Amino acid sequence: MDRLESLEVYIRVIDLGGFAPAARALKRSPAMIAKHIDTLEASLGTRLLHRSTRALSATDVGLAYYDRARAILAEFEAAHQEAAAQQISPHGVLRIALPGVFSATIGPVLAQFAAENPAISLHLRAENRTVDLLDERIDLAIRGGILPDSSLIAIKLAPISVIVCASPAYVQRRGAPTTLEALSGHDCIAYSERSSGDVWTFVDRRDGTERNIHFPTIRHRANDADGQRALATEGLGLIRLPEPLVRADIAAGRLVTLLSDVPEATRWLHAVYLPGRALPLATRRLIEFLKAHLREI
Repeated sequence: MDRLESLEVYIRVIDLGGFAPAARALKRSPAMIAKHIDTLEASLGTRLLHRSTRALSATDVGLAYYDRARAILAEFEAAHQEAAAQQISPHGVLRIALPGVFSATIGPVLAQFAAENPAISLHLRAENRTVDLLDERIDLAIRGGILPDSSLIAIKLAPISVIVCASPAYVQRRGAPTTLEALSGHDCIAYSERSSGDVWTFVDRRDGTERNIHFPTIRHRANDADGQRALATEGLGLIRLPEPLVRADIAAGRLVTLLSDVPEATRWLHAVYLPGRALPLATRRLIEFLKAHLREI
């Protein structure tokens, strides 16, 4: 039997929850679906599925095999699509989600891409919440910082320099923290769009260890960088933001950098997309363009 066809059958059985719905989707008989699964299990020498008259579920080995099978088919489809589209210009609509905090930095690069690819229409959504790519039909999302564990595919685009800062008035009144341990005794202006805003995670570049700094009392919060900057420049607490967003305030003396000697690991701006399907040529071209034109954020 064709091995790729068997992989497709197996994926459909898992996705649809049974042999009968997979047979209907693939326009094959349930017996043929079962034969593909039996052939796979025989070649592997192990069971991929728990089967009974009322239920079907993947074994532990079967779940791991499912993840690899989806990746293999996605790569095959991508190679096939790329070969077929070598002489075709990228086209179509790209729905892009990007953080509002980075829109001023990323927006001009996206505009340049659109100007150089007139057959592509960009639909941009700049907002600070984390959008659901599947439910909201997003082709590509741009996200910064530490990504949560998920099934999404993530591609590094550019390093992000993140710094802690405060106003000179705050430092004069409360002093400057010189260690990570000292941070929790200071006022933090929290980012209110994520529950993690009350905790700052530092990753040591030397050994990769993480340090979570908890702020037991939060007085001020803001849902965007401009709000955090406004509160910080008034001396109301510490903020932690990408350096380009506070560069002008630091140059003007409205904010000062703190803990500059902490050896923190580089954060990254990522392009993320859903797994399990071939990326359209337009999306691949956009990722390549962003990697080539974005510098340190």
